[in-house]
Amino acid sequence: MKQNMISRRVVIKTLLGGATIPFINEAQGDEAPLLNENDTAAKSMHYVSDASRAKDAKPGSKCANCSLYTGDSKSTQAVCTLFGTKQVLANGWCEAWTNL
Repeated sequence: MKQNMISRRVVIKTLLGGATIPFINEAQGDEAPLLNENDTAAKSMHYVSDASRAKDAKPGSKCANCSLYTGDSKSTQAVCTLFGTKQVLANGWCEAWTNL
């Protein structure tokens, strides 16, 4: 049976990603590249661009309502602090999803 426990690696990446929030401004976010599902970091966090394809996602969880997502409620994509300065789709999901 698979447990839904967050690994130490996820916690560390989340904390380090959160430390970059003050350094990301809108101009950088608009110019930031979109995260590709085949990116090594994306694969390690099981990122998918459509949360409905994520096997472990809780209903309603997606990048747009994750605390690591820097976009507003109307954005279709924005920078995710977990992935540095790369943007993720608002309807995406990864295993670091958290709604604090």
